[in-house]
Amino acid sequence: MHLTNITNKQYQIIHLLYRFRFLNRIQIQHLLQHKNHRRIISWLTDLTDKNYIGKQEHDSQVLRKPSVYYIVRKSIQQLRAHSECDKNNLNKLYKEHIKSGEFINLHLSIADIFLSLNDKYTDTLVFFTRADFTKDSIIREISPHFTYKRKESESYFIGELFLDKMPYFAVRNRIDEYISFFQTFDWLKYDKLPKLLFICPNKKIEAYVLHFTQRRFQEENIEIDVFITTKENVKKCGVENEIWTQIKTS
Repeated sequence: MHLTNITNKQYQIIHLLYRFRFLNRIQIQHLLQHKNHRRIISWLTDLTDKNYIGKQEHDSQVLRKPSVYYIVRKSIQQLRAHSECDKNNLNKLYKEHIKSGEFINLHLSIADIFLSLNDKYTDTLVFFTRADFTKDSIIREISPHFTYKRKESESYFIGELFLDKMPYFAVRNRIDEYISFFQTFDWLKYDKLPKLLFICPNKKIEAYVLHFTQRRFQEENIEIDVFITTKENVKKCGVENEIWTQIKTS
């Protein structure tokens, strides 16, 4: 470990921020499975003072919200020496301090999804963020926001979150990228086809994605399980409840 004057737990915090990009104090405490919130605050304060991580400041109207953290240049440069950290992913982290609130909330949502799944499938869950995809993995070709598998015998779930301000042409292009992805690779050699999860910011975009996905997948004769819901449903219930609508693709 090349990061100096920090504890192993503090290094774990930095690596978690590499994987999830943005995390709040409550999420970090949950991820570390640590009972003492004062110790977490002490570690985060120390990392911030040493310029290993950045802290998103809240305005006076939202002081009750937990602070959000991200890694900064000093940590990024040190993580380059770690084999588990991809250099291309690290290059994306230099401007975390100017990311939009919507972008930050998206990544906080990914962490919440992981935490809800990990609480239920602690010993069997396999979960990947974009930072976890290896260079030679097929999934990197489409680079979804996350993938997971609950048990070894089950198929993978591929998760895509659409942003509220994403223009419709970008939504269509992203869905078409998934079509190309499923057309390009020989999925017959895999025991289990993945299941695709589309999470939309609101009902309006959910309806648009549902109809466009159904039409395009049917046109291209791609038979794969595709499910759709809203971000609010996931926030309230997690990803393991009756919140999903299956899109008819055949």
